Amino acid sequence: MAQRVATASKSKEKVSVRVALRVRGFLEHEEKMESCILETTDTSLELFNYRTDESLQYRFDACYTAASTQEEIFEKELLPLISRTLSGQNATCFAFGPTGAGKTHTMQGSPQQPGVIPRVIRQILAETARQQAAGIASFQVSVSYLEIYNEKVFDLLEPKDSDLPIREDINKTILIPGLAEREIHTEEEFETSFADALQNRSVAATKLNARSSRSHAVMVVKVQKKMKDSTLLGKLHLIDLAGSEDNRRTDNQGDRLKESGAINKSLFVLNKVVDALNRGDQRIPYRDSKLTR
Repeated sequence: MAQRVATASKSKEKVSVRVALRVRGFLEHEEKMESCILETTDTSLELFNYRTDESLQYRFDACYTAASTQEEIFEKELLPLISRTLSGQNATCFAFGPTGAGKTHTMQGSPQQPGVIPRVIRQILAETARQQAAGIASFQVSVSYLEIYNEKVFDLLEPKDSDLPIREDINKTILIPGLAEREIHTEEEFETSFADALQNRSVAATKLNARSSRSHAVMVVKVQKKMKDSTLLGKLHLIDLAGSEDNRRTDNQGDRLKESGAINKSLFVLNKVVDALNRGDQRIPYRDSKLTR
């Protein structure tokens, strides 16, 4: 899971990318397998490579074991982003990893174990209601939900007959003309819209995953905060990425192979963008994929 937060300064926009690792537990058919994880700490993971007979250590901003709960992930990683969004800033959280790693479980979850997206909506609605009751400000909360499938953008809330274009205005703000934006007031309103939209997402079976996401799904939560003398607008992007795939293992053919190529290409561009941000490069190659725009 990675987060991107942009904060304005007098000189230029500062961007920080925080990377948190979540270890998926064994599935039922994997329980007899031997774990390659030697040790985990709050910020590191040590693995044993059986092919080379050596250990490898990786460091992260945060590391969560298989015992970590959905609530723990939300409270430690998402609550700070919600505060920024309510203050008029933009932020992004995306789940990144190979197919079958548990990205959709983390972002979407289940009725018994809600993931990042429903928890974010619940918290934003609760906090905006609290501030409105206290007379601090008035709020308008709305959501859009789209997927990027084979490098084409499709509306999941209100499906159209064709894909949607991506535009950039004179202020370099990214726009998607025709993308539905739905105002929400209650959790029940959101849950109904979200459940319907999920039925429109592209999924298919592969050799490694019975319900493999074949697209990147992007939930955009927009919060407009009106105070006496000013209005703030913050956006929080919650992205469930399709998993990177090794076609030698998935045995993809036909449409699955084409989808896999588009997925891997866009994830490669995302890697380049994150690397460029971390290095502080002058040129960020975000135009190289619909995903990074």
